[in-house]
Amino acid sequence: MKRSIQIIIMLVLVMVLSSCRLFKKPTVDKIHDIRIASMTPDQTNLLISVKVNNPNSYKLTLNELNLTLLDRDRVAIGTARMNNRIMIPGTRSTNIDFNVVLDTRKTAKMISHSDQVVFFYIVGQGRGKALGCTKRISFEEPYELNIRDYISDLIPRFSANGQDLFRLQRTYISDWGITSTEVKSEFLILNPYGLSFRLRNFPAEVFINDRKVGTANLEYQLGFTEDIYSKNGTMIMRINNFKSIINALGGVVRGEIAYRISGTVVIDAFGMEITKPYEYRGAIPFDVSELIF
Repeated sequence: MKRSIQIIIMLVLVMVLSSCRLFKKPTVDKIHDIRIASMTPDQTNLLISVKVNNPNSYKLTLNELNLTLLDRDRVAIGTARMNNRIMIPGTRSTNIDFNVVLDTRKTAKMISHSDQVVFFYIVGQGRGKALGCTKRISFEEPYELNIRDYISDLIPRFSANGQDLFRLQRTYISDWGITSTEVKSEFLILNPYGLSFRLRNFPAEVFINDRKVGTANLEYQLGFTEDIYSKNGTMIMRINNFKSIINALGGVVRGEIAYRISGTVVIDAFGMEITKPYEYRGAIPFDVSELIF
């Protein structure tokens, strides 16, 4: 009886060892997709989809899969782990999604100025189990994330977390003339993302009561680097006196004239020129005595 039990145990061990030798470890076919889910001044969320293949004819349970993102110097910049075990049917593949959180300002320094991509290595480690056997899975793949479109939309938007990054400080008449009036509006631009860019131009039109009354542009260009959090700038408006006064009679009585600036910002960033429509509103303090005397 005892010998029979020993023989059965030996047969079971042989079967297990044989099945383990036949068990092929799961493989990662490719990095299926990477995209920026969101970006705030503090963190950037990447969604990474990894395609895992089961080469066996029987189902496999993927118990663990962890990702690490490395920069060009192979320094870890982000990690993610699979939350739940996943069953993959025989000879089938499945996509596994990961959310990787990166530091935004560090990521900004990795952007290539020649082709607007962020390069990193994706390193994966995990374990798969089938027929009572466990095998490890590992892979490494270089990847370039093209963020040209994302950056082109993000910078000229001048907003973050629902807050305006373009903040009007004050508006005042700087030069009163017979045919035209020069008005300056001073503003502050914030750079919480730590991006390097230059606000080169902002040709615009000035509207009062929805009628064009003049033109405007930057007094000087504004340059930002990852170490410059904010900068002050000035828009110079040249307003046709007669048109603006007629259109803003109601404003004269109140002591101010509401206006709207509508134009196109021209920004140089990461080796590309970005142009986007932008507008803002303000009010010109007005003393009726300036018109009389």
